[in-house]
Amino acid sequence: MYRIRFALAAMLLFTCPLAVEAAVVDEIVIEGNKKTRTGIVRQELWLREGDEITQELIDKSRQSIMELGLFKKVDVVHREEDGINRLVVTLNEKKHDWYILPKLDRNADGDITLGINWRANNLNGLNQNSKLVIAHKKYEGATEDEQYGINWKFTYPRVVGTQFSAFTSINAEQVNLDEERDGEKGSYDRQEYSIALGVGRWFSPSGVSQGLHASLGVQYQQYDHQLESGTAGFFDDVRQINFLGEVSYRNVHDLLYSRKGYATGLLLKLADDSLGSDRSYFHQYAFYRRYISLPWKEHTNFNFQVQLGSGNRSLFGDPIYDLSGQQTLRGYAREVLEGDAYMLVNTQFLTPIFGEKNLRAGVLFDFGNAYDSLSEFGEGGLESGFGVSLRWKLKQWVDTEIRLDYAEGLGDEGEGKFYVSGNAMF
Repeated sequence: MYRIRFALAAMLLFTCPLAVEAAVVDEIVIEGNKKTRTGIVRQELWLREGDEITQELIDKSRQSIMELGLFKKVDVVHREEDGINRLVVTLNEKKHDWYILPKLDRNADGDITLGINWRANNLNGLNQNSKLVIAHKKYEGATEDEQYGINWKFTYPRVVGTQFSAFTSINAEQVNLDEERDGEKGSYDRQEYSIALGVGRWFSPSGVSQGLHASLGVQYQQYDHQLESGTAGFFDDVRQINFLGEVSYRNVHDLLYSRKGYATGLLLKLADDSLGSDRSYFHQYAFYRRYISLPWKEHTNFNFQVQLGSGNRSLFGDPIYDLSGQQTLRGYAREVLEGDAYMLVNTQFLTPIFGEKNLRAGVLFDFGNAYDSLSEFGEGGLESGFGVSLRWKLKQWVDTEIRLDYAEGLGDEGEGKFYVSGNAMF
């Protein structure tokens, strides 16, 4: 009888799982953040005090903090000490791009810019970004001749302790214009002033700065023209009140030297004379970006983006979109591909070279075209450009990548062009 009872007890011991109390977060410790405020880091965590600790949530918390782009390295570990379960976040900060530098630039179209550039990322340790540019630009072969401008932009990707974002910008510019229409010529001096502000909201249930985001904004613009010589009537004085809207979804993961994931969105711009504007129009722009990590070598990527844009009117009657420059269809001169609608695909393959993760090279291929209207998409074929790319990621600095591209336009209007920039293509 005793042997039977012992056998039954042994069977129950080995077949019935023991109830084990799961560890929960008692305390969150954040260390190594010399500048970045603790609240900015905490709001990206997938764990809070009282939550059950799992390795999956620890890994997601580490990656979410890396997505801020403020740190070279992030470690998140669970430590049990004296019966207290601590979630310890250890950070290695990047430098935060607070500098004033002279701005000297010659772009692929021959335009020369000279000025001063002030930039501050992670301003006040709150992941705020501010950029001020004071510059003079001399155009080559464009309607604009010279431009003097002061431009300031401030963005707050996520207000600490909330799910809201904010942005504002102020611009003041003076432009000398040489316009020719139907054999008549006129030179004008344009004064342009604008101010914009808006707010947005993140809808991720976790509270991290990924997922669905929507924003609304308003922009005031004032254009004043003075005839310097030639034919009058090409440009008039205009006051605009533009309403801005954006809905986007972001699932992009920062791997320090590369990215993986995707982002998509829709941007709208509306002005109406019944709401105080001198011009009525509606512009829309949609995009999809994809970053694909290839398996055979770390930080080897195939990246692409698709853009679609259309509008029913521009401010002064010229085409809304111009597919030229380092952010659009590379290998084509300014004003060659213009229209009130466009489709564009940019692709690039990049892989590390010389054994350096932060130095990558590869090839690029772009194709697309501009059209008179949305209904003409596909008519007239597609233009394309092919070239080579070099990327130097400055891992010590926030959001800084030196980009060098050479592209050759493959269409009848194409030509070879070099592009240099301090920001990523997308």
